[in-house]
Amino acid sequence: MHVLSGVLDLSAIAHEGSEAGRDTQLAIALLRNDIGSARRVARLEEGALELVSASGESIRYTWDPWAELPDTLWRTVEGQDPAPVAAGIDSVSFGIETVTRPYTSEVDQPVAIEKTVADFVPGEWDAWIEATPCVYDAGGERKIDERRWCAEEFWTTEDFTAFSRAAVRAAAKDKIPPDEDLLVRVHLADPIAPRYPGTLIAQGVVPRASLTDSYEWHEITLTPVSVTPIPAGELYWIVFSPKNLLPASYAGHVEYESIRGCLTGGWPGTDIHYRESDDAGNKWSLRTQSKDAFFRVTGLQSTLRLTEITQTLADTLGVSYAFKVEAGEEPERSAGFIALPGL
Repeated sequence: MHVLSGVLDLSAIAHEGSEAGRDTQLAIALLRNDIGSARRVARLEEGALELVSASGESIRYTWDPWAELPDTLWRTVEGQDPAPVAAGIDSVSFGIETVTRPYTSEVDQPVAIEKTVADFVPGEWDAWIEATPCVYDAGGERKIDERRWCAEEFWTTEDFTAFSRAAVRAAAKDKIPPDEDLLVRVHLADPIAPRYPGTLIAQGVVPRASLTDSYEWHEITLTPVSVTPIPAGELYWIVFSPKNLLPASYAGHVEYESIRGCLTGGWPGTDIHYRESDDAGNKWSLRTQSKDAFFRVTGLQSTLRLTEITQTLADTLGVSYAFKVEAGEEPERSAGFIALPGL
């Protein structure tokens, strides 16, 4: 009988705690709904909160330890009788606070991504060369001076919004340093045959002081000159020339390699035709039909990227609450913050 009595007492305490916990959750749910849709706070004290609803009605929450039911939280809507929403409450407190709340959102943002437009780099065709009966010439060079220019044509395989960077392997042979900077330009081909370099799209410079007597890669930042769109599959030119057309100016040599007399297969990848001009780009002569030249052109593509952005809201005004419920030997506590709408 003694053991059974103890078990029943514990069960009663647990039941009371469970009921009190459910009452507290109901009260918090009602508070969240009322505060979240309130027009303003009309009155706020330690155990009392009065709100003005969106429709203009008064909603009051009251808890009075000296009332007839001292452990009960009441909710009163204007024009209606008070209704109990939680019992077994030992203490209640309300406050109005301003807090700063961080939040994270995901958005689709347009971004520009650099991608390779054309990439003619020595060494990447070695395996193909070994497997193909042909004559391979390497280490050729094109002299760049005030009258003699050289150019390569290429096609874009994707849609680009701009040409951003270029790389070229160049050296100074006749004079170190050269007389002039090496100017690198990207042109859109003329719309009619023979489709030589036409509209200037972007350009950059290899400083004369950076050219030595050995071939080195020079990375160039291209500055956009035209807003002409860059459609996929269009024909473009990269042109190497002195930056200034001065008598006897010299801007270095551009290295190239070529294949001739191939019995089987063709040059891997996109075909490219090397041309040079002896009159500062007025006329161009076809020098070889094989892909050659050491250069790389990089372009910008516009795309949408899902981006996670963490931002901080401006100070947010709201109501804080705290409940203490006597549930058995250890009291239960619930507290939180509910933001007021539009404040």
